[in-house]
Amino acid sequence: EFIEMQNNECCGSGGSYHLTHRDTSLSILKNKVESIKNTGAEIVITTCPACILQLAEGSVRFKANYKVKHLATFIETILF
Repeated sequence: EFIEMQNNECCGSGGSYHLTHRDTSLSILKNKVESIKNTGAEIVITTCPACILQLAEGSVRFKANYKVKHLATFIETILF
């Protein structure tokens, strides 16, 4: 089942933004993780490599229970 987040904003990574503005990046990430938690999703799908890393960190850092997958990997698991 596809569930879209109500607050569909950036994950806070922004390329190298998470390296140059760490505190702001984590604040944005925390909001994103809360939006994900509110959906009840078990899997978050994205095509952005930076988002994959950032959202995976957010899952651990903010004790959320979701996995992050690239869209191609997700499709592969469905088809094969």
